[in-house]
Amino acid sequence: MDFNYLTVPSFTSSLTASATWLGGFAGAALKHNIPVQLCMGLPSDFMTALTLPSVTNARASEDNFPGSGHWFIGHTSMLISALGLNPFKDNFWTNSTQPDSTYGSSIEWNPALQAVVSVFSAGPVGISDSIGATDATLIMRTCMADGTLLKPSKAATSFDPYFLTQTWSDSQSHIWNTHSWIPSQSGSLLFFELLCINMYTVFNVLPHHVWPVAPTGMKYAYFTWGDPQCTNGASATPCLQPFSETTPIGVQTDRSNATIVPFKIIVIAPVLSSGWTVLGEVDKFVTTSPKRFAQILPTATGVSVDVVGSPSEVVSVLFASPQQKLVQASVTISGDGTGSITV
Repeated sequence: MDFNYLTVPSFTSSLTASATWLGGFAGAALKHNIPVQLCMGLPSDFMTALTLPSVTNARASEDNFPGSGHWFIGHTSMLISALGLNPFKDNFWTNSTQPDSTYGSSIEWNPALQAVVSVFSAGPVGISDSIGATDATLIMRTCMADGTLLKPSKAATSFDPYFLTQTWSDSQSHIWNTHSWIPSQSGSLLFFELLCINMYTVFNVLPHHVWPVAPTGMKYAYFTWGDPQCTNGASATPCLQPFSETTPIGVQTDRSNATIVPFKIIVIAPVLSSGWTVLGEVDKFVTTSPKRFAQILPTATGVSVDVVGSPSEVVSVLFASPQQKLVQASVTISGDGTGSITV
């Protein structure tokens, strides 16, 4: 879209020509209930989309090709999501190599990072593998059994406290912040996820840094996604750590080499009034997606969770008890697409 705007003289000389053109195809799409993506748009295109209800998302990355590293959308997503659109990261390979690829011997070195960035965008997730060459395990970490994406409530965007301190020397290091609202008995519970990429020096994250501001009086704890210590029956102490103004999260990853970009997902969860903590679906990148969790209710001695999914899908949720024990419980989704877990 950037070339459309910049190479059509009337678009750069008239205040209305580009908006009229955008309104034409977006209006036709709305008439037929077809969502529209603005691909490689300029800020002016995104601003015009405020008047175009059929436009639901906008591409936030450059053209992706294997090994290009075009997963970097944290900054551009700040503008796109602020305008009410969901960012989209261009298609990616879920395996490092593909048979009969038009890119020859090219290698996608970071398929897991590509997948995480895609689902954290809260927009579409596009895979571009050859037929039969998709890593099903990786892609299922982004969705339900029927393909419904397990997104957060808001697109992950650059984390203001770190973004504002960055210099050119650490411009390849990133912290992105996203969150999920889950209905509860008195309002909603707020879960956070931090995507930390190539953070080779420590940055301390405190509760007042995250957005939205955590509810006053609510205690929080955090764990690292994929930590092998976070498993059913284990002690919660090595896995789950307190998060407060006096106990920050020291964010750090390995340093990237020429090809592999290290990343880490930090999940921040509220400690409920019953003393229990819901760690969520720890095999999914968004562990407590509002697309999955219909409600989380603390009980007198535990917690009750209502989930949705596709019929016969098994949903497993990890909890931490007040006695610092990790407990995993599962439910098979019924024919009406719902299920409940109580511990």
